[in-house]
Amino acid sequence: MNEKMVTKVMEVAYHRNGIVGDGFYVITFMQKRNRMVGILFPEIGQCACSILDIDLLNKNVVTFGKNSWRGDRYYDELLEVVEEYKNKYK
Repeated sequence: MNEKMVTKVMEVAYHRNGIVGDGFYVITFMQKRNRMVGILFPEIGQCACSILDIDLLNKNVVTFGKNSWRGDRYYDELLEVVEEYKNKYK
């Protein structure tokens, strides 16, 4: 049994990446007590998922190893969130 990585979704938004780039989704969510942001490029696949801790970002911490999270562990749950979002706004 796998533990849920996403305990609460706060907001989901789709962004265009300029006029020719791949679009992406931004999801803010809770992981237990941490406020997180996920950036997901579902057309590219599982390797195109970035996760950052919002509170660390607010302190300008972007250093690898300090604000580093394995996107592959969040991807499936966040992809479900994106699919729900897409279905809601069809």
